[in-house]
Amino acid sequence: SNGRDSKFQCGGSLISDRYVVTAAQCFKSNSKWKLDFVRLGEWDLDASPDCKVDSAGELRCNELHQDFGVSKIIMHEEFSHSDRKKQNDIAILKLDGQAPTTRSIAPICVPTQEMVDGLDIERTRFDVAGWGLTEERIKSKRKLKVDLPGQGISSCMKAFRVDSSFFTDSQLCVGGEKGKDSCRGDSGGPL
Repeated sequence: SNGRDSKFQCGGSLISDRYVVTAAQCFKSNSKWKLDFVRLGEWDLDASPDCKVDSAGELRCNELHQDFGVSKIIMHEEFSHSDRKKQNDIAILKLDGQAPTTRSIAPICVPTQEMVDGLDIERTRFDVAGWGLTEERIKSKRKLKVDLPGQGISSCMKAFRVDSSFFTDSQLCVGGEKGKDSCRGDSGGPL
């Protein structure tokens, strides 16, 4: 919130019953916005609870979302807001309580280094999810997902018009399909 308004600025992923991983860029020290809480189990920002009609025509509703305070923000010590390369753009949030595991709240599976090292990026498809800006440049009220192809670093170098020093081995190049992308408001969300 900024004292007058509350809004969701960034996404994140629950990685255990007490921790959420997100982007460090979401926490600018000079920002007029401050983190009030982390919401888990949300899908539709305009509905409470979140409901939808299934393929059999039955109305199915999730449990209500749950809000948690944050007792600690741990940003990567080498992250810098002024770094245009956005390296080390990661933060861990420690929740002030234990998150339950429900149908709509559960930790994601974090891949091991061995899994990532063995991944053929250019033959892998990735999902990005969030409430970021849509093609109409408005924030989505429902969590959206887009399926994107992995790319070689050379594709990103060409797309962003940068040389190889811009990227490191710890970064992935994902995207490149016209009309499909993440956008403002999706930062920190899952890939």
